Amino acid sequence: MISRLLMPVGRVAERTAFSRNAFGWWYRSARNRTDEGVVYRALQRTFSSERGWVVYDIGANDAGSAIAYARAFPACRVELFEAHPEVARIAQGRLGEAGLERRTRLHTYAASDADGTATFHVSSEPNRSDWRNRVSDSSSLLAPAEHLNVFASVAFESAIEVPTRRLDGAIDAGELPAPDFIHMDVQGAELMVLNGLGVHVAGVKLIWLEVERVELFEGQPLAEEVATYLAGRGFTLEYDGVAGHSGNQLWSRA
Repeated sequence: MISRLLMPVGRVAERTAFSRNAFGWWYRSARNRTDEGVVYRALQRTFSSERGWVVYDIGANDAGSAIAYARAFPACRVELFEAHPEVARIAQGRLGEAGLERRTRLHTYAASDADGTATFHVSSEPNRSDWRNRVSDSSSLLAPAEHLNVFASVAFESAIEVPTRRLDGAIDAGELPAPDFIHMDVQGAELMVLNGLGVHVAGVKLIWLEVERVELFEGQPLAEEVATYLAGRGFTLEYDGVAGHSGNQLWSRA
């Protein structure tokens, strides 16, 4: 409810650099006091003197995280990636409502390790009264496994074909700027995304991602494998919020 009430205020603040920066300072201070404050403090520390730095929101869902980053950091640009067509339409609508079209861009394909198409396993929450009763936050390029037992209220009753892209190809072709910060919530496809970035992983300074300790999706890399991958590419674990089966981690370049 609070975020909905802030939407018109943020939209007005986008009109001038002064109001955008003032609102960003207030909004960033508020986000610092939330459960995700660790990532906002790290972003401020890392990018406070930079302009035009690039956020990748991969698995963007309804654009909530992308809007928050754009609000908190007026100097950044956000590239969103959302494969499900209906969710992508919702995300684009929210970006427009927020007045952020100038500093954000939505890509309607799944970031992966190959160009082509893939089966996208669509999750839903039948007991919800909003759009999530048709397609919810757990949709994945991987088929569900323990997710069916751990989250009994989430169903997987359909699948669609979606386009997939290697992000390094899009960067090399000039279609995308290279990322400085990655926010990733891709339900087991973490290494597919990172492998698809190729050499451009080397330019990333911070990564905030969800990982699992149990195989919620078939064949997914677990937290230990993701950690080995990132540590081997020069990242250090700065924050570990994994408790039980899953949680968020913050990795920074040493």
